[in-house]
Amino acid sequence: MAIAPWSVAHPPGDETKPIQKSGRLALAGALLTNHPYLLEPQSRRSLRTLIDETEVPEPDAFPETRFIELLESVRTAIPVIWETGAKPDLASLGTVTLPGDRGGILFKVSRGHGPVSFKTTTADLAYIQKYATIPVASSGTTWTLLTLQNVPDGVTSLYVSLEQENGSITSFPIEVTAPQPGRLKLTILSDDTGNPTPAMVQLKWLFDGSLRPPDNALNLTPQFDSQALSRDRPTGNRRLKLPGLPESDYWIVPGPVDMMIPPGQWQISILRGLEHLQVIDTVRISSGEMVEKVYQPKRWTNMAAKGWYSGDDHVHARVMSQSDADNLMKWAMAEDLRIVNLLEMGDHERTYFQQRAFGKQGRIQKDNIILVPGQEDPRIGYLGHTIALNIPMPVRETAKYFLHDWVYDRVHELGGLYGYAHVNREIFSVHRDMSLNIPKGKVDFVELLQFNILGTRLYYDFLDLGFKITASAGSDVPWGATMGEVRVYAFVQGKDFTSDAWFQALGKGHTFVTNGPMIEFSVNDALPGDEIQINQDTRKLKVKARAWGHPDRLTPTRLEIVKHGEVIKSATESKSSPHELQLEFDLDPDMGCWLAARAYANDGSAAHTTPIYISRPPLRFWDHDQALNLIDQRMSSLDEIENRIHYALDSARSKPTGDSKNGAIGSLIGLWYGNTDLTRPKEVDIISLPRQTWPEGSERGKNWSAQWKGILTLPPNIPQSINLFLDSGGPASLLIEDKAIIRKEVRGEESAAIQLTSNTPYEVGLIFATQHPQRSYLNMSWSAKGIDKQPIPSHWFAYRKEDHDAVKYAVETEIDTLQLRKQAKSLLERVEEARLLYQDLRTAWETEMPQRGKK
Repeated sequence: MAIAPWSVAHPPGDETKPIQKSGRLALAGALLTNHPYLLEPQSRRSLRTLIDETEVPEPDAFPETRFIELLESVRTAIPVIWETGAKPDLASLGTVTLPGDRGGILFKVSRGHGPVSFKTTTADLAYIQKYATIPVASSGTTWTLLTLQNVPDGVTSLYVSLEQENGSITSFPIEVTAPQPGRLKLTILSDDTGNPTPAMVQLKWLFDGSLRPPDNALNLTPQFDSQALSRDRPTGNRRLKLPGLPESDYWIVPGPVDMMIPPGQWQISILRGLEHLQVIDTVRISSGEMVEKVYQPKRWTNMAAKGWYSGDDHVHARVMSQSDADNLMKWAMAEDLRIVNLLEMGDHERTYFQQRAFGKQGRIQKDNIILVPGQEDPRIGYLGHTIALNIPMPVRETAKYFLHDWVYDRVHELGGLYGYAHVNREIFSVHRDMSLNIPKGKVDFVELLQFNILGTRLYYDFLDLGFKITASAGSDVPWGATMGEVRVYAFVQGKDFTSDAWFQALGKGHTFVTNGPMIEFSVNDALPGDEIQINQDTRKLKVKARAWGHPDRLTPTRLEIVKHGEVIKSATESKSSPHELQLEFDLDPDMGCWLAARAYANDGSAAHTTPIYISRPPLRFWDHDQALNLIDQRMSSLDEIENRIHYALDSARSKPTGDSKNGAIGSLIGLWYGNTDLTRPKEVDIISLPRQTWPEGSERGKNWSAQWKGILTLPPNIPQSINLFLDSGGPASLLIEDKAIIRKEVRGEESAAIQLTSNTPYEVGLIFATQHPQRSYLNMSWSAKGIDKQPIPSHWFAYRKEDHDAVKYAVETEIDTLQLRKQAKSLLERVEEARLLYQDLRTAWETEMPQRGKK
C-alpha cells in the first residue's frame, strides 16, 4: 500500500478548508451558542438539558424527536417545500429581520418522504457578495441553520442556494434587514499613572451572547509559528481560563477603542493581570448614537512596591521585527507583567519562535517592563523539556542533544539560569533527566505552576533528598492562554529594578509562584531560597507567613507551612481580616529540614514559595525517613533512561506475530505521534479492532495522532457490496488501496459504501488524531443489505511482515533514534556517574543516621 511515507505523512483533513459540521448535536450546539434568541426561554432551557444529558462520545444518543419538536417551535423558521422535479415553494419567505450585523436563519427544507437531516452553515458577507449556500439532503427533511455575518445595515437581498449531495444547486432570493449600528468609544486608564494603557478586553452582545473583537485588537497568530491553537484564532482572541472567572475569550487591546457595533445591551469586561480587579460593566448602545466609556481597573495589591516583581518564565512568540517586539510589549503591559522570558523553542529537527537577538541586544524594555530572550531547548519527549534564561546566545548542538549537562554547564558559563519545564504535571518523563542531573548540581529552577495546576510531588522528592531548587512558573504561551496567567515573583532587595537584578534574585531562590493569592514567608530574617545554618545552641526559629487577597478578587482559605512535604501548621480563618491569613510560631529545627509556605484561595488558585533551607553542618537538610526510598526511585529513573538507550540501539524490539503470508491476525501496525499532525513519532503501535479506546491520563496525553497499516480480507459468504462505518473521537481517515474511503474532520461517525471481493486481501490504512483525551476512541462497523450494522470482526484485519518492516524502518530512520544512537555511549556514561552519586547519598545517609537526635 502506498500510504504517504511515514516520514512525510499528512494528517487527516485539509486545515485550510472550512469545516461544515452536520448532525443534530452540532445544530443544537450552534443554535444554543450562537442564536439562542431564536428559541423561547423555555425551549432554550429544554435544549440545554438535552445537550447536557447527551453522552459526549455518543452524538447519536441526542434525542431526535424531542429536538425536532424544539425546532418546530422556532416561529421565525422558514419552511421550503421542494418536491422532486418541481421548483421550491417560496410563498412564505417574506423579509428576515436580523438583530444586528449578524444573525441566524433556520430553514426547514422538505423533499418528500425520507430521513431527517441536520446541517449548519455560515455566510460572511464581508467575503462573499450575494450568495449563501445551504446544504440539503436529496430526500426527506433537512433542518439547516444559516449564520449570516457582517450584514450591512438596511435591506440586503441575497441568493440562497440549496446544494444537494450530488452537487446540483437551486437558488432563490431572500431579503434581510439589519438595524443601524451604534458607536462605542472605550478608553482604559492605568491605576498607577492615569494614562491610557493596554488591557485584556471582552465585548459581549447580551442579545445573543456573542463576543465581538475590539476594532484595534492585536492578532499575534503570525508570531506563533502555527503552534497550539493559534491558527484557530483568526481574530487574535485568547481563551482565558483563570481561577474564579468563567472560561471565555479576551482580546489584547493596545489603546483606546472606537468602533461600530450592533444596538442593544453590551457587557464590557476588562482584565489587567493578577494584581488588578476585574472591571465588568453593562452599557446600552442605540442605533446611530455614540457612547463613550472610560475605565480605570483598580490595583488591589502592589507587589513591586514591596520589592517583589512578577515574571513569566515561559512564553513563546517570534520576535524578528520591531512590530513583533511592540506587539509583545503591549501584551505584557496589558497583563501588568514585569519580566517576560521569550523562549526560542527547539527539538532534534529545528527551532521555532526565532528571536532576532539574545543578551542585552535582544532585550525589549519600556518603562519597568522587560522582555528577555531565552530558550526551551533541548526538548525530548522521554527526558523532559529544559529552559535556559537570560542567555547572551542560544546553546544548541544536536550532536550533544541528549547530554543536558553540557548545556547546563555552557549556560552557567554564559551567566544564565537553567531548569525544567512542566515539572508540575510530570509530563515528557521529566523525572528521568531530573534524576540524572539534579544530583550533579546542574539545575537552578523548576516550573511548579502552569496551566493553573500546582504540582509538587516531584519537587518535594528532590528537596527531601537535600537538593536546593527554586520554584518558578510559566504560562507556556501559545499553549497557555495569556502571558502571566501564572507568575513567579522574585524579590529584588534594596536595588533598582533591572532584569539582571531580577534574574539574580531568581538564582538565589527568592521567589514564590502564584495564580491568585499573594504570600510572604520568612524564618528569622531569612527569605525563600536562603539557608540557615544552626548549631547545638540553636533552640528555636521564628516562622512567619502571610497570605492575602481582595474581597472582589479572591479570599485565601488556607495557609500552610510545609516541612518535608508534611503540613506542620495551618490557618483557615482570620477574625481580624477575612481576606488575610497569618501564621507566626516558634519552630524546633531538630537536625535540619526544608520549610515552605503555600496558600489556597476560594477561587481555586494557589501560591507556593521556594523553601527556606535549615541545615546543621555537616548534615544535609534532607528527610532521613524517606531518603532510601527516594534514592531507589531515582535509580529506577536511571534504569528507564538506560532502557530507552537500548531501545534505540535495537529498534527491532517490536516483532511481528505471524508469518508474512497469513499476517498477524486481528491487528494493524503503525506509529503514534506526540502531535496531532503526525509529527514527533513516539512508539511503534499495534491496534486491535473493531473497538479501541485510550483512557484519559494515559501516556499519550491530550494531543496526539497515529497511523496504522495492514490488510483487510472479507471472509466467504459476505456480500460484495457493504457499508463501512468509522466512529472516532477526532479527525480520522480510512484508506483502502490508496483511496480515502472515509475522511472525517470532526468526531462522530461517518460511513461509505464499497465493493469488496471475499478472500481478497486489500491494503488498508487508518489515520487518527485527537486533542481530547476523554474522547480518544476509534470504532469500526459494517452492514449490508439485509444485515444490520455490527462491529467488524477482528479477524478481518491483519498486518504482515512487510508492514512491520515499514514501521521498523520508520523508527530506525527517525531523527531522534539516529541521534540517540550516536550519543548513546556518552549518555550511558552519564547515567553511571549519576548512579555513583546516589550510592554516595546512600553512604551519607548511613553515616548521618547515628547522629539523629544529637544536638
